[in-house]
Parts: sequence; C-alpha cells; structure tokens
Amino acid sequence: MKSRLWRSSPRSSRSIANTPAGQDTNASSVRYRVTFNGDVTGVDPTDFVATVVSGGLTGASVTTVTPVSASVYTVDVNTGTGTGTLRLDLVDDDSIASGAVVLGGVGTNGSFSTGQSYVIDRTPLTVTVEQAVGQADPTSQGTVSFTAVFNKDVTDFTDPDVTITGTALLMNATVAMVDAKTYTINVATTTTSGTVIASLAAGVAHDAAGNPNTASTSIDNTITVDKVVPTVASVSALNVDGSYGNAAVIHITVKFSEAVLVTGAPELSLNLAPLPVRVVKYVSGSGTDTLVFDYTVNPADNVARLDYASTSALALAGGTIADAATNSAVLTLPAPGAAGSLGANKNIVIDTAPHLLSAALAFWSNGRRQFRDAHRHQPAGHRVQSRRLWPSPRSASRPRRPC
Repeated sequence: MKSRLWRSSPRSSRSIANTPAGQDTNASSVRYRVTFNGDVTGVDPTDFVATVVSGGLTGASVTTVTPVSASVYTVDVNTGTGTGTLRLDLVDDDSIASGAVVLGGVGTNGSFSTGQSYVIDRTPLTVTVEQAVGQADPTSQGTVSFTAVFNKDVTDFTDPDVTITGTALLMNATVAMVDAKTYTINVATTTTSGTVIASLAAGVAHDAAGNPNTASTSIDNTITVDKVVPTVASVSALNVDGSYGNAAVIHITVKFSEAVLVTGAPELSLNLAPLPVRVVKYVSGSGTDTLVFDYTVNPADNVARLDYASTSALALAGGTIADAATNSAVLTLPAPGAAGSLGANKNIVIDTAPHLLSAALAFWSNGRRQFRDAHRHQPAGHRVQSRRLWPSPRSASRPRRPC
C-alpha cells in the first residue's frame, strides 16, 4: 500500500491545493493533505515529521491529524520561527494498516518523503524610493520620475499605493512595472513651482508570502519643479565711467533674475550711430546670474554714451541661455537709456577722433625743441636768427615805418 502527501486545502477533499494559497507563506501553521490508495486506520501525529529542507526554520512540529475520509487525512503543522523550506514526511512505524495489512508491509517500506513543500518566508518586505536615473533636478519638465525597488517580488503594487507630497501643486502618481521588484513612478507636474516627494506607506504592497512592506526609505526622493523663467534685470559694465579710445576693452555685463547656463556664443548688438551696430560676443559668466560681453573699441568707433541697439539686442546666435531647470531665458532688455539699461547705469564715451588742440600743442612743442637744438650747435660768435611768422597782437596794431 502506498501513500501520497499533498499540501491540503479545506475547500476540496481531492485537490492539490494550499492553505494559504501559493507555495510561499508567512503563516504560523500550514496544512497538508495525505491521501492513501486505500482505507487505513491508525493514522496519528506520531506518523509524521516536519522536515526543514533548507533555511533557518526552528521549532516546526506536527500538531493535529484529522480524517477527511478513511483514505484522506489533513495534517496541521506549526511552522515554528524563522524562514526556510518546510516539508511533511511520513515515517512508517507499522502503526498504519488496512485491516491486517500494515502500510508498505512490515518495516519502514511505507515511509514517504517526496511530498510538496512550503516556503516559510518571514523576511520583511522593504522598499526604497529614489529619483529615477537621469531625472533632472531641478526641472521644468511636465513629468517627473521616481524608482521604487523592493527587496522581493511583489504583485499588488498599484497607483494608489504611492504617496505624493511637496509644495508644488500635486498630481496623482502612475506606476509602471519594470520587473517584479522594480517600478517606475511618474508624476505629472503643473504650471506651479515647488517640490515633489514620493514615498510608500507601510502595508501597501505584499510579497508572495503575504508579508506587507515596511515604510519606504530614501536617500533622495525629492525633485524640485522650477517653472520660473529667467529674465534680464539690468545691463551695466565693469569699466568705470569715462572716455575710451581705440583698442580699449569694455566689459559689458547682463544681469539676470537668477543664475543661468550658457551654451554657444550669444551676441549683444551695440549702438554706435551713425555707424552700423557693433556685435560683441559672450565671454564668461555661465552658472552665475551675470554674463559678460567684451567690446573692443575699433578706430572708427565714436559715441557720446555707449548703449545697446534695442530691447532685442541680446541674441542667442545658435546658443542657449537657460536656468538649471532648463527654462529658457527671456532676452528682452530694458529700453536703451531707460532705467536698468547700459546707458542709464554707465557713462562710457567712445572717442577715437583726432583732437586739433592736441595736434597744435604737439606742433608748438616740436618747434621749440628744434629751435633750441639749432641754437645749441651754432659756432661761437654766430646767432640763430628767428623771425616771427605771424604778427603779435601788439605789433599788428602799430603803423608800419616808411622804407
């Protein structure tokens, strides 16, 4: 006579099923169904042993044996403590018989140790929630992403299980499974700025054994949403007020409402009327709120008060100016000459024209030096004759003597 050991279900006397459902469980007691191929008597707890196949289970023991019929019995097993794989084995001691015939014949031939096993899993289900890889922070994106990683497979983690908090106007989260342990959490942002924080409360998800998750832990589960666009606050120069001539370098500064990042070589057009505008290039300042544009004075440049050409004089020229959240800057400048403009903040004169007074003084100084040098090198007894090239005011008023 042979026996079959099945994990038992109270719902069906002839099925192979588990209580609780599934092979994995964290239950303190499990039930097996033992089916013999004929009616038997003498079945009691001493005929069975709870065998730990693997893991760290301790204290597992058979508690009760209940007949379902003369050939079918349920066996309840205390799962003890710890985690591991548990199997129920039948130990033939010739106490089980069908009439006068003992199980398997005299001896231990009726022992059975190839029944199904339960995985007793009491390991806590943990989960971390972090910013998704590649997620910009701060950001102006319409959707921000987090990643939830469990230490074991879960099957019941859904959208409502995510808690979203923060100072931004909040939207609901959507969950997308990467694998049974890893999930992406997406949160739609609105037009408001602030923070978005994702987390999981305890008990919202469960592993195959029924263990609920502990509250999520995080290193960085906060994303800053920045919808504020940088604007130009003012335009000035690092140079002091004054007049600048040929080859002088004017360091013009454009100050924004916040720090900006620059790519490429944006341009600023200066007004040098009546000459065409002079276009100068960005040189430094990325990562700060002030960008520097260098203007080198050309020989023909002249203007009574340096300023840019118009409110649209700042151009990207194929580059970008944006904040750390990728909000593109508004490039509109204060009106030339108005408060905040270069002309209002600085009095810089560009003057490369020749000056008549300076030329006359140079000519006069050079003539005196030539006369002095000629007098110094004349032979003894000679005098250098000088003659006035134009009448003095005094001599011009006298009448000329007759010849």
